[in-house]
Amino acid sequence: MIKLLHGDCLELMKDIPDNSIDLILTDPPYKLDNEGGSDKYNTAVQNIGFMSAGFDIKILSEFERVLNQKQMYIFCSNKQISGLLSYFENKRYIVNLLMWHKQNSPPFCNGTWKSDIEFIIHCRKPKTFFKGKSNIKSKLFQSNMLTHKIHPAEKPVDLLEKFLLVSSDINFTVLDPFMGSGSTGVACKNLNRNFIGIEQDETYFNIAKDRIENMEITLF
Repeated sequence: MIKLLHGDCLELMKDIPDNSIDLILTDPPYKLDNEGGSDKYNTAVQNIGFMSAGFDIKILSEFERVLNQKQMYIFCSNKQISGLLSYFENKRYIVNLLMWHKQNSPPFCNGTWKSDIEFIIHCRKPKTFFKGKSNIKSKLFQSNMLTHKIHPAEKPVDLLEKFLLVSSDINFTVLDPFMGSGSTGVACKNLNRNFIGIEQDETYFNIAKDRIENMEITLF
């Protein structure tokens, strides 16, 4: 089952029944410190309150409402780590900070640190166990960053597949409320997971729809 929705995720998630989602895997928009990052992307997220300066509790509450297995992966910058950790720890989640090491990241140059690490918050409720069949045990995931991006914050499909293998199984339903160009949906389709994706930007929604339904866009 693939279901793609165009619009505001906070509004559209209200139509998702309680406890109907097995896993959330998402990369919300957040303002970058722009350590060589995309000015276009920074400008694009300035009007999005969620994650630009922290996080929106209304959206996190919706995450918790729709989840049944109570597991989620949320990509974030170093600016959001403390807030997200505190939020979920106060709610008695088991929280881990994971890292994606971009093995082909540009080196230090011109007196500026070029970050080769991106952070992911993984949280689950006590007595909620990993559901997948993966033997991955490290909190450090290594993968090349994309050299040809469809979306400025696009993540490699193989990286997303690793998270799916750890925390989901075949026919589980995965939600990505900030779908972007649809990489999570592609990963779900590759691994026979059900997928619900939401995207507000019409251009990227159409790209994701074409990419997921037809698999016509080359995966780099």
